[in-house]
Amino acid sequence: MNYLFSALDSLPPELTGVIAATVVLLIVSAVGVTIGVPAYAKFIRILRERHPAIYEELGRPAVTMASPRRSIALQKFLFSRRPVETGDAELAASAAFLKTFTVLLLLATFGSCTWMLLAAFGMLNQLPA
Repeated sequence: MNYLFSALDSLPPELTGVIAATVVLLIVSAVGVTIGVPAYAKFIRILRERHPAIYEELGRPAVTMASPRRSIALQKFLFSRRPVETGDAELAASAAFLKTFTVLLLLATFGSCTWMLLAAFGMLNQLPA
């Protein structure tokens, strides 16, 4: 372990920042998949089983959608008041969790990418303390 840290000390600061930001981005991605996939699967299952009309209206969403149109439709539904208006407490709770989780995941991803870009261009040292 000491070898790793001494090896990192010998790298230029820009590269060290990029490596650190990449590690953080990988962790954010792993957390996103580990928590997000089961949470979205549960949300979609509730829609499919208890609200088939909405499920059909959204284009039969799935966790592994390749269709941007269906993905956007699901996100619009998720961030609207409609999950609460269904009267299904479990669907509303799942939607509330996913809204918070999605926003936090996007912020963490954007922050990691920004950190990586700033480090790559050597701009981290120019930021005010």
